[in-house]
Amino acid sequence: MKTKMFEAILEVVSEVTEVTPVDILSKCKDDDKLEARILFIWFCNLNGMHIPDIMKFLGRKSESSITDKIRDYHSWAATSTMFRLYAKRIAAILPARIDDVAESGIPST
Repeated sequence: MKTKMFEAILEVVSEVTEVTPVDILSKCKDDDKLEARILFIWFCNLNGMHIPDIMKFLGRKSESSITDKIRDYHSWAATSTMFRLYAKRIAAILPARIDDVAESGIPST
């Protein structure tokens, strides 16, 4: 179920930011890709994903690569109107997608 959660978050962030999942998961530092990656990491963390799991999903070897992005969220939100709009839109869409993932993981009786 963890993988499905990551994939649901990745899909929503990709849809909203118009950055491909491959680019979000890459190490590219172009602003649009970095912005999407920060949002992805933020929403993973916000939805209870642990830093080691986020590291594994992104293929990173350092906790600081993740914790730095979580801290960067606030800087980007303070300075970029578009970033705030993306975050607001993701926050509006994501709960339904996560509910779908959670419901699909519950065995029927």
